[in-house]
Amino acid sequence: KHPDTKSVAKVAIQASGVGILLLGVVYLGFVKLGASYAADLVGEHSESLLVLIAQKTLGTVALPIVAITVMMACLTTLIILASLFSDFCQKDILQNKVPRSVCIFVTYIICCLVSFLGFDTLAKDVGYLLEYLYPALIALSIGSIMDYFWHRNMARTLFYVTLVSVILAKAFL
Repeated sequence: KHPDTKSVAKVAIQASGVGILLLGVVYLGFVKLGASYAADLVGEHSESLLVLIAQKTLGTVALPIVAITVMMACLTTLIILASLFSDFCQKDILQNKVPRSVCIFVTYIICCLVSFLGFDTLAKDVGYLLEYLYPALIALSIGSIMDYFWHRNMARTLFYVTLVSVILAKAFL
């Protein structure tokens, strides 16, 4: 027996609430630590800030644990995002004309090439791009949820209206 739409939505909202709460606690912790050690972090490379804060708060003994934790977080994120992107490319863009293994291989090659840009360049470029896309992606997510419940096919329209609005706002404000 399949669960009904309301029970699925209820569980999804509860899970989202837990995720939002946990991410909020983590981000507030990062903000507090960054503010506490701001004077010690001036002039340091962006990619080493977390390691420096960990060293100052936990000591050098904990650095291997921090390194393993960061490595595992990066690898698991890479694996799941590469898998999702490969599935999207294979099914939605290439319409199953290319094997999944080829899509995954190409995705990892792209990830490898992008990693050579360096953290600061990547953060700057992605940050600039996300200033425009993030509001539109949020609208797309909300529109997709609305489409699921009300079958109105509004997600695409909301995405483009929001994207155009952001572009116009940035151009004229």
